[in-house]
Amino acid sequence: MITRKQVEEALSAVANASGKGMLLASNGLRNVQVMGKEVIVDVVSDSPVLHQKKKLEVEVLQALHARIDEKLQVTINLTVEAPESPETTLLRGKAIDGIQHVVAIASGKGGVGKSTVTANLAVTLAGMGFKVGILDADIYGPSMPLMFDVISDKPGAIEINGV
Repeated sequence: MITRKQVEEALSAVANASGKGMLLASNGLRNVQVMGKEVIVDVVSDSPVLHQKKKLEVEVLQALHARIDEKLQVTINLTVEAPESPETTLLRGKAIDGIQHVVAIASGKGGVGKSTVTANLAVTLAGMGFKVGILDADIYGPSMPLMFDVISDKPGAIEINGV
């Protein structure tokens, strides 16, 4: 008969999804249920990254099969806990009235679709009822006027707080 202690011993060599520390030492194994040849484990990943979570899942499965029984039926309930204090992004400068969120789209390489992503994101958010503005800072040829078919339109300026 398989015991909880055997499951814990089998998983003692499994590292966290991020590779920082061990699963058991960081309280990543939350629950173990054993019913005959079936084991259900609740595992908490320390990383929300998909490939790291999948790797953790595979390592848990391999450890249980290698150390207990190859024919063991294993169900892994994998979750990720939100960090206790979410990171805050600080924007420098004064806040601009009416702007609550800034989404920056950038890449160190040209021709990867930044303008296309920007245009599609703007249209989608506007379709959802959000007010959207785009600043195309491409000094080699802004493409937003072309994408929105407003090449002949001239940009305008409005006064805000005397500026």
